[in-house]
This record gives sequence, structure tokens and C-alpha cells, in this order.
Amino acid sequence: MIAPVLTEVDKELGNDVIISKVNVDHNPMVSVKNGIMSIPTLKLFKNGKVVQTIVGLQSKSQLVNMIINHL
Repeated sequence: MIAPVLTEVDKELGNDVIISKVNVDHNPMVSVKNGIMSIPTLKLFKNGKVVQTIVGLQSKSQLVNMIINHL
């Protein structure tokens, strides 16, 4: 359900951010390494470090605002 929202965020902010999606069913070590217990979990990285984690479905405007606050 979040994939279309992330696509829209990428269209709006694509020049300033990189949006990556990982299927944790196919990459279970990613979920272990990042402490992901629920889907969807969104992690915002800046300079290689997690600056914010959000669990659950978010609107496009919520995600855009979160990202802009960390640019």
C-alpha cells in the first residue's frame, strides 16, 4: 500500500533524495540488521545514519514534510 505513496514522494523530491524499497521477505537480514518488526517501516537516513523511523502507513504530505525537515 505504501509503494504508490513512495513513488509520488520520489516524483516530488527525487532530485534531493533517494527512495529505496526493500522486500524484507526476500532479504531477511535487512530487517534483522535494522530492527524492523512491522511492515511498513520507513527509515530516513542522513549521512549514513538513521535520523527518523516511522512505522505504519503515512500520507504523501507527512512523508514529504518529514524528509524536508531533515534536508
